[in-house]
Amino acid sequence: MKVISLFWRKSCLVPALVGFVLGAYGQAPIKPDYGIQIGQSLDPSYLLQAKTVRNGQQSRPPATGSWILLDFWETYCAACIASLPKLDSLQRRFADTVKFIPVTGSSWPLVHKTLSRLRMDSLESLNFIVEDTALNRRFPHAEIPHVVWVDPRGVVKAITGGDQVNESIISRVLSEKEVELTRKQDNLRWDKSKPLGGLDPEEIKPLYRSALLKYNAANGSSISFKCWDGKSNVGQKNHVYISNQGPVQMYYAAFMALTEGSVGSPNPYRISVEIKDEYVRQRYADPDLSPYPFLPTEFPFLEWNDKYAFRKDNSFSYDLMLEHPVPDSLFLEYVLEDLNRFFPFKGSVELRQTECLVLVAEDVQKARETLKSKTLQKSWRIGNESIASHGGTLSEFVGKHLSWLGCPPILDETGITDPVDIEIFFNDCAGYSRLNGLVSNTPWDENCVRNELAKYGLSFKKDKRWVKMLVLKDR
Repeated sequence: MKVISLFWRKSCLVPALVGFVLGAYGQAPIKPDYGIQIGQSLDPSYLLQAKTVRNGQQSRPPATGSWILLDFWETYCAACIASLPKLDSLQRRFADTVKFIPVTGSSWPLVHKTLSRLRMDSLESLNFIVEDTALNRRFPHAEIPHVVWVDPRGVVKAITGGDQVNESIISRVLSEKEVELTRKQDNLRWDKSKPLGGLDPEEIKPLYRSALLKYNAANGSSISFKCWDGKSNVGQKNHVYISNQGPVQMYYAAFMALTEGSVGSPNPYRISVEIKDEYVRQRYADPDLSPYPFLPTEFPFLEWNDKYAFRKDNSFSYDLMLEHPVPDSLFLEYVLEDLNRFFPFKGSVELRQTECLVLVAEDVQKARETLKSKTLQKSWRIGNESIASHGGTLSEFVGKHLSWLGCPPILDETGITDPVDIEIFFNDCAGYSRLNGLVSNTPWDENCVRNELAKYGLSFKKDKRWVKMLVLKDR
């Protein structure tokens, strides 16, 4: 029994299947979407009904009982045309045992015209199937050449590209030796009219994908920076999803998440707006809007009558996915480059000297003892009444949590690098209410925070420092 081993090589669109061996002649039901499969039989009527042309004259359909290689091609395919002389040569070499049949949907006059123009019209040994529809439907494919190998019993034994058709391989097949062929695997679900071919990105795993979409109320509002596989890679990311946010909110979320490890409402103390176009500044990046900077809450505003109309025109969703995680700093560059291509201003991260609140310890040793962590596992909690950190460092706590609306940049210069336990309560903050939601939406109350930090031997001092800022400028 003739055995042909097919090894499916990995491609970017389909999974790799290795060591698929064809030896059985069993026949399974044909899947209408994928046509005749390997191991199934080719109905002889498809060949008998085909229009066959040889040397310019209509000829008899090829007889069964020998190997048949159906080579699907078209007159626009240069690689297909270039392979025809090779098929003609192989047909002469294996005249009694193999039928090489080029199959095309084009008419014979068009085929003859194409071959004559290329001085290839003397392919006298080949039987061409022209004006074909039936065989193309039964053997659907996305790329050509597409070669179907049918054994003398009418069973489809292999489906390959044109590179597998050569004298050495055919001789081995005819001598009933085991042959390893690379199966041609077309993705028939690929729809070039749809993003990503209409396929699920989870399935195809593109090397790079970036999309910016209009506002869609059904998607809600969310911000997520992570690794695509769901694993936690500290300092590395390969997937960001931002849903229904304004441009400044998108820039700020990327800036803070990938430099500080936290995401909150855009803080004017961390953003330098240098946009000179007054309309662009008002519409997208006005830090003087109240109560929330960069986000209008009173309408009519410019040409928008209400917040729903404004969101529809000025909120967007953004998605970026890479194949592998990269350092946060590099991932931030990718995000900024994407956003800068679309919006009428551009964002960058620059070092600027600005007034900061510097966290210091009056007595470092005493503060270290007071803050000493009782756990080896990091945990964070953000609630309506307090924020807490256990097992993390003071720098992490400052970066993740001390970034309220209207809060100047806070820098940790205590020199305490050991894991700490710390909790800051906000019950006594001016204007604080349980209804305010997360503390990141609570107005900054410096005195309240100072009093809470004093319990741990910590305090603030005001000073100027060089810090990273999100800078917005005209394009």
